[in-house]
Amino acid sequence: MQLSILTYFGLMLKYPVRTESTLVLLGVTLSWIFDSIDIMLFALLGNEIGISFGYLPNEWTSKFYLPIFGTQLLFTTIGGLGVGSLGDKLGRKKALVLDIILYAVSSLFLIFTTNVEQFVFARILSGFAIGGMWGLGASLISEVYHGEKRGFVTAIYHSGWPIGVLISALISKVASNLFQSLLGNFWWKGAFALELYSVILIFYIWKYFPDYKNEDLGNYNENNNTENKSKENKMESKISPILNIFSKNIIGTTLQALLFATFCMFSFYMVWSLLPNALMSNGYLTQDEKFVFIAFAGIFGISGYVLFGVISDFLGRKQTFSIYALIFSISLIVIQLSLNNRDVLFISLCTTQFSCGFFSSFAGLFSESFPNEIRATASSFSFNGARGIAGILQIAGIVSVFQLLFGTKLITSAILLSFVSILCASMLIWKFDKIENRIKI
Repeated sequence: MQLSILTYFGLMLKYPVRTESTLVLLGVTLSWIFDSIDIMLFALLGNEIGISFGYLPNEWTSKFYLPIFGTQLLFTTIGGLGVGSLGDKLGRKKALVLDIILYAVSSLFLIFTTNVEQFVFARILSGFAIGGMWGLGASLISEVYHGEKRGFVTAIYHSGWPIGVLISALISKVASNLFQSLLGNFWWKGAFALELYSVILIFYIWKYFPDYKNEDLGNYNENNNTENKSKENKMESKISPILNIFSKNIIGTTLQALLFATFCMFSFYMVWSLLPNALMSNGYLTQDEKFVFIAFAGIFGISGYVLFGVISDFLGRKQTFSIYALIFSISLIVIQLSLNNRDVLFISLCTTQFSCGFFSSFAGLFSESFPNEIRATASSFSFNGARGIAGILQIAGIVSVFQLLFGTKLITSAILLSFVSILCASMLIWKFDKIENRIKI
């Protein structure tokens, strides 16, 4: 292991981080943080939003929160395809700037909503905008960093999510103190108004980001396998990237990536979004305890994401994912068994968030599975398509259906479905070929 560590840092020196690469990593991580903040503010303030529109927490959660959240996730799929295709055609830089502008517009519109219908429309705009961020960021990182340290770098990128969780918890508390006396029950609008600082990122990206086109992308070809090179050579440049991801040579990989991400995404959103609200609604967590949990979850999440990247560069993506999935599954079991023990419940919730570091597998896995010409489109489709399917399942009330069929409570149903979903993902990841990024000793 000592030799492995020395080898790892030796490679970091052999392939030093260029200033351009550092600026790209910082910029795309900030954009991913905004995605996290937007999703988590809705999760954190869901009950408060419902109260402002005249609904009790349980009624709002079952009738409105889950369908609205699911609709937003569904529109991330459309946004991922549209913005991803735009990134493959115009370049990542221009597409990312346009995407953030749309995101800022959706936040601005949200501030002026006065009813549920307007709120839903604002969340749809937000879903479309944030749908394009992840794929563009993942593609840019894979194009400026060497393969042997891509696991670590993409983990830094993905750690933007738990960082966003921490920031969203802070924004929620600040907004509560600053805007409650001014806006009454609509004080949550102040929290979303604070999201508008994202416009600063537009100027940063425009000034410091390289505007990569497909002909500029050399790193991918150096690290990609022969099979994907063959696929890339067969790509018809005149065909839309959206159509190319369903071509004969690519469709198998596309669907496999989509299915894998769907299983992961469903488990992920169950424990990040539904579970904290369900625990609070049923009296297992107070509002203040939920905010404390979110803060600790962010800290545990950051360490889990980054550590996943380091371990995966040594063991490989598949092995590391399996370890994290095991921790995730055990944590779910402990949560179910310790609902009346606050200390054990809190610890198991935090280990669940740590094990959500399996999210760090996506960027490296997808970027190394698709050719240059369609990488942003294919990555965005796989990632956001999974979000959309997870959204459809929530709109369809899959948890409620499970409750009716098996007579289980909401929390138990969410835990069981998450457990089965992550188990399926653990089996499916072993079907991916030639995605290991090990350091050879």
